[in-house]
Amino acid sequence: MKIKLTRKHFALLPFISGMLLFMQVMSVMASSTPSLRQVITDGTQTIDIVYGSGTTVGSPAFSLSALGFSFSSQTSTGTLGGSTQKIRVYNPTADATWTVSMAATSGTSAVWSGSGTSYDFNDSGTDGSDDADSDSKGGRLTVDASVSTVAGVPDDSTCSPSTGISKGSSSAFQEVATAVSSITLLTGSASATTYCRWDLTDVSLSQVVPESQPSDTYSLGMTLTIL
Repeated sequence: MKIKLTRKHFALLPFISGMLLFMQVMSVMASSTPSLRQVITDGTQTIDIVYGSGTTVGSPAFSLSALGFSFSSQTSTGTLGGSTQKIRVYNPTADATWTVSMAATSGTSAVWSGSGTSYDFNDSGTDGSDDADSDSKGGRLTVDASVSTVAGVPDDSTCSPSTGISKGSSSAFQEVATAVSSITLLTGSASATTYCRWDLTDVSLSQVVPESQPSDTYSLGMTLTIL
């Protein structure tokens, strides 16, 4: 059968083509397969002290060994971080580098404070005598992170504590001479695993106490930071 197209039919062709294109566009706009989008951003490198269960310790405290009164200087020892109060390092970022350090909360003028007396933590002498710093008190605190223990948090099995993680060395706080106001405990280098958590325990503490220090309970505030 032959179909004869008249001029009227040819005039309708653009209209018909336009309708077909419009129907195709409407078909695309009415798609029933939406694409969902989710953005996850990096967190912030932080440090916390947690119980063995992983919950935050409200008022963390670490005790050094008790001493008896003495007419000579003495040394008290202790440990920073243990099975019940772990120093937990968080790196929820793509930046592998970070440093955990420890410093007196009140700065270089801080002292071990009792109810009526005090002694120093940052004299340069090892015998407990004063070295003429700002507080005129003797005493010296040494921190040794080289003997500490580093472990990946159990839930993070891919976080290696031995790749790119370095422990600090033994160092004493000093206000004068070679000033040391902050001591490094742990460092992550460029090869450290990212998006990970680690626990630091067993950092050694050693405090020289001056002679004839009155019987009392003394405390010294410290702050841990990660940069």
